[in-house]
Amino acid sequence: MQTQAPATDTTRSRAAAVARTAARLVVLSSLIVLGLSGCASSGPRTVRLINGRAQSSRYVSPNAYHHFLRAEIALTRGNPTLATEELRRALAFDPRSPYLHTRLAQTLIRTGMAAAAKRHLAKALDSREGFPDALIVRAALAAREKRYADAEKALRACVEHNPSDARAYVRLAALLEERARPREARALLDQMVKRVERKRPGYRSLALLCLRQLDYACAARAYVHALQVRSDLDTLMRLAHVLRSMGQLEQATRLLREAFDHSSGHVSVALELAEVLAARNKTREIDDLLAVLERAAGDDVKRIAQVVEVGLRVKRARRTLALLAPLVAKQPKDPTLRVAQAIAMARVKSKRARAVARLRALLAGAEAVRAARELARVYADQGKLADAIKVLQSVYAKHQSADELAVALGDALHRAGRDDDAVTLLRDAAKRHDSRALRFGLAAALERKGSWREAIAALSPLLDKNARDAAVHNFIGYTRLEHGGDLARAEREIRRALYLRPGASYIMDSLGWLYFKKRRYARAERALSYAYRAAPEEPEIIRHLAEVNAALKRLPRALELLRRALKLSKEPQLSAQLKKRIEDLRAGHVGQSSAASPSSSSSSSGRK
Repeated sequence: MQTQAPATDTTRSRAAAVARTAARLVVLSSLIVLGLSGCASSGPRTVRLINGRAQSSRYVSPNAYHHFLRAEIALTRGNPTLATEELRRALAFDPRSPYLHTRLAQTLIRTGMAAAAKRHLAKALDSREGFPDALIVRAALAAREKRYADAEKALRACVEHNPSDARAYVRLAALLEERARPREARALLDQMVKRVERKRPGYRSLALLCLRQLDYACAARAYVHALQVRSDLDTLMRLAHVLRSMGQLEQATRLLREAFDHSSGHVSVALELAEVLAARNKTREIDDLLAVLERAAGDDVKRIAQVVEVGLRVKRARRTLALLAPLVAKQPKDPTLRVAQAIAMARVKSKRARAVARLRALLAGAEAVRAARELARVYADQGKLADAIKVLQSVYAKHQSADELAVALGDALHRAGRDDDAVTLLRDAAKRHDSRALRFGLAAALERKGSWREAIAALSPLLDKNARDAAVHNFIGYTRLEHGGDLARAEREIRRALYLRPGASYIMDSLGWLYFKKRRYARAERALSYAYRAAPEEPEIIRHLAEVNAALKRLPRALELLRRALKLSKEPQLSAQLKKRIEDLRAGHVGQSSAASPSSSSSSSGRK
């Protein structure tokens, strides 16, 4: 376990300055809101300078401001009880302020006093009918208490009284969608786009809703409108992903180049750009991208390792080796560079023997975990599963806190037909160090063993920590889809995952396979085509799309896809199933094949 170096006085003073600045910004923004919102009710008015502009507002007692600011400071320090007391004092000086009543209601909710919060929300709305903050908080509280009709009523009132406030539209659309009313949600957001001029959050919400409804063209248009309001890296990346899923690779490339410049060459953008260039067979442009990344990395070992990751992801191992050679010559003893070079060598067939020797030499060093995983991968690809397991076991014995090593060992044991040993290993590891990665690994091992109910039980506690974990919902839904036979329960989980991560390829794959199981082949093809274009190297997605084509009597296309899946598959069980399916289709036996396991070693990482 790494420990942090002691902070210097300079570091501490900078941290304190940052904290003070953040607190001032929070207080200043709240003060402006109080002046604009809380002071808008009846009473004598005055003109004051707010954000550099003279604005008319109701006079507010300095004492109310004083206690309000003290409450905001208490909240920034994590003390809602003190904040509640200060807000009550502020209201004693300004009892008609709707903003103060609403702010007090929010702090009361945080302290578990929902009944008192409702009373103050009512007072806020008595003071100013249709006050948006109060209606939004009232709706959130009602939804939390599962009073969905009341939540909808509050949000509709907010839209009616505040037709230019995008927040109410977005929240109401989300509520309608969660209540299985997607058409109403879509119509509401379309209405918002017409009413609320150039509101970026509204366009982004519309894009997400369109993705959940598999309308990628609508999502692309919404993201374009959002970028016209304000260009930012996240929206650029989202639009590029949508265009990639639609097969518009040239446009996606242009956007990703812009995002690459916007992010100063961030590795996540570089990876996405490299993958799109690879899909277009633009090897020269990939090499140019790697050269740019190398120059930007300089002698920074961490950034050099990221360049290697990009190169290997798009199968440019020789080019990556050429980039690494002078860097390793300058720092021949650096373990990170040495293991990166060995990993790149292992991806070149003619250099694999030398790579194995170098990786074995690195097993006792600082990069032992990475070296062991790569060496095990090489052995497994060569069919030497016993050697792969031996390497992983020996290194794991010394690095039992390395979760990724335990998961890799579990996968190797499965490939060797030792599912019971894999479950025992991962269960023991999870007892010593409970983590998300280990729970996913254990769930995958249990599912592969046939204990799918135990797999769901192993993963479900993650939802107690984070109910919005899309990967967990997707895993549970897909596992039920494959084993439970309860399509309704499976669909609820998959749609929840889609709501949380719209457009994610592994979730689109699950949704497409759900449609296939329901014999809705046109929708299945649509969802799986999006998933395939976003993740063209995933054999499980390709197999699912092949089965849809077989069901639609497009046998040549189905065979083409199955052969591609077989070429990419590194899972012996999946490869055997693919070979059998190809033989069946050649013989004219179309039928319906069972899907690949949702947690096969080739796909479990994708489903995370």
